[in-house]
Amino acid sequence: MRVPALTPPSVADTPQPLPIRYDPVAPSQHGVFLAPSLLPLQYPSLEHLDARIVAACTHMSTVEGLSDTTIAWVRVAYAAFRRYLKETRADRTFLGGELERQVRVLDGWVAYLRVADNARPTINTYWRGMRVLCTRLQREDGVVNPFVFRRTPHPGQARLRFLTQDAAERVLIFVQNDAATPAQQRVRNTAIVAIMLLAGLRKSEVLRLRVSAVDLESGVIRVVGGKGPHGGKHRTVPMTPQLARILRAYMAVRERTVIDVPEFFLGTREGEALSDMTLRRLFDHVSRVTGIHVSPHMLRHTFCTLLSKFGVPDRLAREAMGHADEKTLRRYQHVYEGEVAEAMMKFTLNVDVDTGAT
Repeated sequence: MRVPALTPPSVADTPQPLPIRYDPVAPSQHGVFLAPSLLPLQYPSLEHLDARIVAACTHMSTVEGLSDTTIAWVRVAYAAFRRYLKETRADRTFLGGELERQVRVLDGWVAYLRVADNARPTINTYWRGMRVLCTRLQREDGVVNPFVFRRTPHPGQARLRFLTQDAAERVLIFVQNDAATPAQQRVRNTAIVAIMLLAGLRKSEVLRLRVSAVDLESGVIRVVGGKGPHGGKHRTVPMTPQLARILRAYMAVRERTVIDVPEFFLGTREGEALSDMTLRRLFDHVSRVTGIHVSPHMLRHTFCTLLSKFGVPDRLAREAMGHADEKTLRRYQHVYEGEVAEAMMKFTLNVDVDTGAT
């Protein structure tokens, strides 16, 4: 079946590379080359597409070595697209293999998401996730990728959300004194919130944090980066005196449990590390009871904002946040035990630290 002639948008109209020429041999570093021999993207049913997407995700994980976060992202994107196909009964149209009709389905998906009041960044995220999947199908199965014929929806200007110092203090005080939570879990939850708020760790970094990475003697946390195609940048973050006291209190509670778990934060069930679900429930509970919407990344943004408020220079704040490249990281390696630590000593919230569980 011949692929219908359909002209992709020009490079000038879109911020990302598009098909620009045909080369039957050399792989593209600038986009996807459409060969005349490409097959239509066509499946007998939505269930057949489901199975192919599962296989593609497995390949991305086991062969390409992509992170669990990336796999989760494309799965969520596919779930959103599949839901649209089912609800609008556009599945047969999209799976029929006619490129022009498939492109119209994609236009309808974007409109559907906008009508459902999805934020621009959300629509952009869904679209890019589906494009990643269909790019794999094109490369592995030799089928046409309809996503290359439409521009990626613009994400708009992202708004960084963070808490005021007062709200941050109220969240930490609540977690520390939450009567509905057992005493040992309160100590752990306080440490989780504090390590995000006072050291800027990402959610993925908290979940992967090892006991060996928390050096209470030296007062530093060695963070294995959690963002980027290669796992992100590694960094060392000095503990503020307040954070050090909170983490010591948690370690004292943790050591009472004789258990061989390398992760620093333990889960609710005995013998398990902290899970993403437990973390999500914690923040849902805090948001619901306090009336302050809070998430792990909001605490990270709050950390960055408060560093500036407490007079930590931007250069040192970037080091603590892990935003510098590897060369900068090596050049300022001495900063971790010097300037950053000295600057972060000024960073103290108006919260009395309870160092023990009752």
